[in-house]
Amino acid sequence: MKFISFLFLVPFFLPIWGYADSEKAIISAEQMIYLLKANKERYISLDSKISGIGYNKNSDTNNEAIVFANLDIVARQTRRKAYSQTIWNYSDFVETKTYACTPEYSKVMVERTDVKNIEGRVSPVSKMSTDMSIFTIYDALWDLFRWPWDEMSIGQASLVEKNGLYLLSVPLLHETEPPTLKLYINPDRDYIIEKKEFFKNDGTLLFRMECSDFKKTSEGLWIPYSYTWSHPNDGVFNEYNVKEVTLNKEISEEDLDFAFKEGTHVFDKVAQLEYRVAAPDKTDDKTNDALLESNESSAGSILIVLGSVAGLITLFIVGYYSIFRKLKFFD
Repeated sequence: MKFISFLFLVPFFLPIWGYADSEKAIISAEQMIYLLKANKERYISLDSKISGIGYNKNSDTNNEAIVFANLDIVARQTRRKAYSQTIWNYSDFVETKTYACTPEYSKVMVERTDVKNIEGRVSPVSKMSTDMSIFTIYDALWDLFRWPWDEMSIGQASLVEKNGLYLLSVPLLHETEPPTLKLYINPDRDYIIEKKEFFKNDGTLLFRMECSDFKKTSEGLWIPYSYTWSHPNDGVFNEYNVKEVTLNKEISEEDLDFAFKEGTHVFDKVAQLEYRVAAPDKTDDKTNDALLESNESSAGSILIVLGSVAGLITLFIVGYYSIFRKLKFFD
């Protein structure tokens, strides 16, 4: 349905798109938001491998950027499902977080080399994005710091041109203290968002995401091969570098899911259960093997008996035929 909506939106924006490219005309903030939504729908699926570095830079480190972790990420995403596995390499341990997300539920498995237990969680709603502490390529392009696109106050949005980019400022829906989102959009790259900033209601900058090293695919879509996420107040920021990426190719269901490992302690909010994943039960397999051997043995015995009976019958017939022939019953 979203793709169909995109097909309807594209003809509406094509004149604006072409005119804005040639004349750098200012369009309305509302039109820009719908244009971004339509552009987002062109990214149907992403399959990628990413490396990253996590830094701390604050008063505790004398404002020097100190590496606290190296990351290796596998991320796959479609319109309905997403999968991500991130390996955090810290100085004293390694943590692996595996996520799978559907419209109905999300689940995560956390493994650490310094902890024996494996933890798992299943949530009844799609919470992978809010739980994840990393950002995929799709997040870098289209994630609004985990805020839904439908919760923009479009009527209060503003749009200006600044240093060759469009700056879209839009408040987000909130009961008491609505935050503000600022998007820096490049018309020369088909209206891709190059930088995003998230401000509290009092004007404090909370988060920033900035993309660079853009490359255009054969389909005419832009991919950032480098991007950064930062939390300026805490001095934490992550750098990401794309190693491999495949865009808009089919991804199998198996590659978008995972099974909890043996021994995982699972908190399942969907089934309202807490359990530990047991080892696969081999009893049934052994029983089946025993039954199979028994059946094979029984079948062999039956064949032997049948063969013996057939042999006796044959001897009986031959013997009686010889006797009858001597008695001249047969000429």
